[in-house]
Amino acid sequence: EGFGIPPLEAMACGCPVVASNVSSIPEAVGDAGLLFDPNNPNDLIKQIEKIITDKPTALNLIEKGIIRAKKFGWDGMADIIYKGYQELL
Repeated sequence: EGFGIPPLEAMACGCPVVASNVSSIPEAVGDAGLLFDPNNPNDLIKQIEKIITDKPTALNLIEKGIIRAKKFGWDGMADIIYKGYQELL
């Protein structure tokens, strides 16, 4: 995955997200998801268990995720890319 679109899609659908802490995924997820070390299966288990057993945390992540996903809509992304090209020129 080039930027972290699958976690953003999940957030837009109202799902709490557990995602890898490598590549660009932490940048996409921000504080709206729980991150884990992909080299540590126990870390993944811990984060999934947190969402399953801690309802306030899960609901908070859902709320934050919906807000976060809206920041990466197509119009906003096109604007960011356009501004990036302008800076390069």
